[in-house]
Amino acid sequence: MIAYTKKIEILAYYFLMVAIGLIIVAKIGTAALLYVKDISPSPVQDPLEYRNLGLNTLAGNGFSIAEKPPYVPDLFRTPLYPLFLSATFSLDKNGHMAILLQQLMIIISVWLFFKLLHRYQFGVSRIVPLVFSLFLLIEPRIWFWSLETMTESLFIFLTSLAIFLLLYPRMLGRTHIAGAAACFGCALLTRPAGLLWIPGFFLFLLLYRQPFKSKLIGIGIFAVMAGLVVSPWIVRNERLVGKPILSVAEPVDYILTFGKGRADPAWACESRITDSKGRQGCVFHGWTAAGFHDTEETVKNLRATVPVFSFIKTNVLGMYHFWAPVDYKDSVGILHNAVAGAGKARSPAWAAFAKMSHQWYSVVLGFIAIMAVAGFVFLYKRREFAMMGLFGGIIFSSNFMNFGIASGRLHLILLPSVVFLAGLGAAYMRHANFPRESSKKS
Repeated sequence: MIAYTKKIEILAYYFLMVAIGLIIVAKIGTAALLYVKDISPSPVQDPLEYRNLGLNTLAGNGFSIAEKPPYVPDLFRTPLYPLFLSATFSLDKNGHMAILLQQLMIIISVWLFFKLLHRYQFGVSRIVPLVFSLFLLIEPRIWFWSLETMTESLFIFLTSLAIFLLLYPRMLGRTHIAGAAACFGCALLTRPAGLLWIPGFFLFLLLYRQPFKSKLIGIGIFAVMAGLVVSPWIVRNERLVGKPILSVAEPVDYILTFGKGRADPAWACESRITDSKGRQGCVFHGWTAAGFHDTEETVKNLRATVPVFSFIKTNVLGMYHFWAPVDYKDSVGILHNAVAGAGKARSPAWAAFAKMSHQWYSVVLGFIAIMAVAGFVFLYKRREFAMMGLFGGIIFSSNFMNFGIASGRLHLILLPSVVFLAGLGAAYMRHANFPRESSKKS
């Protein structure tokens, strides 16, 4: 019986290796398809903004979304992803090179989590790391949004590298901490949502098994290095509006959640922007240096009137949107646009597929959530309190401090960490069910 089980596991191992290889080919092939067919799959505002920021930076027009003078400085977006686009636009102004590189970022990120999962499941199974790595590779929202000029891929890559530098070394050194902090600082310059990850990283350094003095030194190194990375951008914003900020994302989102929403002057369209396919977006007043003080005044008045219960409720709803991803159909729509073009109507059969696959995806995500809880149990039993602090801090603050507007896409950056925990949970469940076999392998 044991020999038969061993053969099944070997077959499953090679099957998963082949599947992973085919998915990698498919990811790169899909990006190549966009180039060959010259398709821009997205009709939404965000990719257009990033493209304009990249093109304006490349042309020397400053960090602005506007398409013509005056090029009003933008305060909503942070600079690293537009700079990445500028570098790729020098070779390909349609963004296809960026989309191809984003596939490579996701592949490398999955490989980093595979290495971590292979190490921290302590030899329980060769299959578990492959299964959860395969899930991350085929995860539809990560995949489909990576076909856009959007920040998710770069943010996931940078934070995966930061987590890897902290967790993979047998003995955590100051160089590892400094490297992780530099990667995290770059992640903050990619998406301001990274600010919600700070508690997780500091909890990890505080709970890591080392003398208290070393803990303080580690925290200091992390804070200084990350601060050095983001400080030039904060200084730039302070010179523009007189306040040292990373982004106006938080006050603008606060207005969207608790104020008049898009009827507020902060969301007034100062000028139109248009992509190469004729699709239009806006330069919003509250996102610019010119509209900053109006936005600040509105938020100041709102904070004095929003009830505490309303604040809590909207944050809980934000957590719900992560586990009931309302953006799934949008991401499947991106696949349709990538294959057929954004102008093609979606057939009834495609609509039925989108609905059915969304239901199945929600079930799978529920399973991942259950396994992630088991992963926390596994870490507790192994007394890996620093890792519990790292992932617990990231997930808790992102779910409960998001101002209620964190839809599935905005929380997508959490998914690799959640899947990693789910992989640990699956290893724990397998070890509990097959202790003798697992102990022989270890």
